[in-house]
Amino acid sequence: MSYEKLITTRKLKGYTQEKLAQQIAMEQTTLSRKERGLSPISDEEWQRIATVLQVPVDDIKEFLVKILLKMSIVHLTTSL
Repeated sequence: MSYEKLITTRKLKGYTQEKLAQQIAMEQTTLSRKERGLSPISDEEWQRIATVLQVPVDDIKEFLVKILLKMSIVHLTTSL
């Protein structure tokens, strides 16, 4: 899940950062850093997040990969 999609999904499911953080055994400040892309999200954390938000973990991560690929392509084309 991209960080944007994570935030949107969290909000659509009615979770605040604090509530989701409690459900996945994480400090709210840590979740905030992860949502902003300042700290990586481990596979285990993705799984816990997906379980609580009731979304498939593969769908979440696939979206992130697409965003990262687009960013790489833009970086490559601007570097040439």
